Amino acid sequence: MNAVRTMKFSSDELMPFFEVRTGMSKLLVDVQTGKEIVITRHGKPIGALVAASELYRYRELERVITELTTLLNATTTSARPDNAQKAFLELACEAGKLLKKPGESKP
Repeated sequence: MNAVRTMKFSSDELMPFFEVRTGMSKLLVDVQTGKEIVITRHGKPIGALVAASELYRYRELERVITELTTLLNATTTSARPDNAQKAFLELACEAGKLLKKPGESKP
C-alpha cells in the first residue's frame, strides 16, 4: 500500500506569494547564494525558487535514478550481467557526484 507523503519544509524556507512578489530582487540574490524558497499560497506550498544550477542538478539526478532503475530491472533478465554491472557502477558513480552539492568536500 502506498502511503501519501507530506511535503515537509522548515519555516525559514516558506514564504507567502505576496512577499515573494514584492521582494523578488533580494530573493534572486538569496537563491544565487544557495537558498531555496518555497512559495506558499493560503499556507500551502505551490512552487519554489531555486538556482538554475540546482534545478539542472535535480533533473540530472532524476535522469540518473531513472537509468539506474531501468538498469537494475535489466540485470535480472540480461544475457550479459557483466556489461550491466559495469554500466550500473558507472551510473552509481555519476549519481554520487550529482548528490554532492557545490562546495561540499569529498568524504
